[in-house]
Order: sequence, then structure tokens, then C-alpha cells
Amino acid sequence: MRQITEKSKKSLERLESNYKIIYTVIMSAPLIVALQNMIMHTNAKTGIWDIRPWQELSIETNLLFVVFLLFFIRFFLGDLRYLDLKYLEFKRGASHVEDYSPASRFIDFISLVIHSIFFYMLASAITNFVYFYQILIIILCINSAWLYFVYFKTNSVNRNRLEMASSLRWALNNSICALILIIVYFLNLTYLVGLSVFLFVAAVNTFADFAFSWRMYFPKIKDELMGK
Repeated sequence: MRQITEKSKKSLERLESNYKIIYTVIMSAPLIVALQNMIMHTNAKTGIWDIRPWQELSIETNLLFVVFLLFFIRFFLGDLRYLDLKYLEFKRGASHVEDYSPASRFIDFISLVIHSIFFYMLASAITNFVYFYQILIIILCINSAWLYFVYFKTNSVNRNRLEMASSLRWALNNSICALILIIVYFLNLTYLVGLSVFLFVAAVNTFADFAFSWRMYFPKIKDELMGK
């Protein structure tokens, strides 16, 4: 396999940095929209977008915002760490040209944009439980498909065990969560039971992901330097 030249390595470093900047900027929009939808509303008398009185604060909306925030944090951190592991991998060992084809780099960029679009839709739906539920299922399914693609497509020789294990665990965790939510969706449960099950599954999914992939999200400094 052909090895990446030093000039190309510098180019990949710049690309990774640009991807991070772009992704951070576009992911700020969903967070702002979610906050606005939680604390603001259209004043019925004036028709002006105004701060919502505390009496009108919805427990459901607040709970959905917490779910949004949990998923936002781990997806945002996970995508940034994916960029680190892929585009800075050559700092810890050999990298091959086949893993950085134009198509591969384009797919990475498109996947980041798609994540941002669906999180914007999720943020816009925090005042509507049904829509929020449906969009979150779509996000989990799309993300699972992308992670399986990354796991099986990327050259396994060029990947450390941490990256491979984290990708597979994240994909399995999201797939199982999506499947459970789809089953629950078609059970026609009462609103309160459905909301309770949704919150429980979302919490388990989030904390299981952090438990299984904590080292991937927050690697030790020596792991980063030594490639262990």
C-alpha cells in the first residue's frame, strides 16, 4: 500500500482543522434554536418573539431539552474525536492513501452536514414530543449506518484497536436504542408511559455510550502520544 507523503500529511492536518471549525459553527445553530424554543415564545397579545413566563414553562419541553443536550454533547464530541482519529492517525503510525480518497473525505464532510441538519430539526421539535421522537430515531438510524460504513470500509490495518472498538460499540448501542424506540412507537402506549419509556431509553443509550467509549471521548495524554 502507498504511504502518505509529508506534504499530504500537512494537508490532512489543515483539512481536519477546517472540518472542525465548520462543524462547530454549523452545530451552534441547533443549540441556539433549542434554547430559544425552551425559554421563548410568540406573545399572543403583541405577536412578538418574547421570553416565556415561568408559569408557561413546560416540563415536557424541559425534559426533551435535556435529552437533546445529552445527545448533542456526545454526537458533537464523537464527531470531533472521529476526525482526530482518522485525520491525525498518521501521527501515531503508518497511514495509507486508500483511506483518504477524495470520496472518503467528501463523505466525511457530508456526514457532518447531515448530522447538523437533523440536529437542527431535533432542536426545532423540542416543543412537540411526537416529532422529537421520530427525528431522534432517524438520527440514530443514520448515525448507525454511517458508523457501520466507517467500521467496515476503513482499512483495518491502519486503525488502532481503540478506534475500531469505539466505532462498533457506538453503532451497536445506537442500533439497539433505535430498534427499541421503533417498537415502542408502534405499541400505542399512553402518552405518559410513552414519554417515560422514551426518557429511560434515551438516558440508558447516552450513559452506556459514555461508559463503553469514555477512553475514546477523553483519551489519556500518554495514549495520544504513544498510540496505545
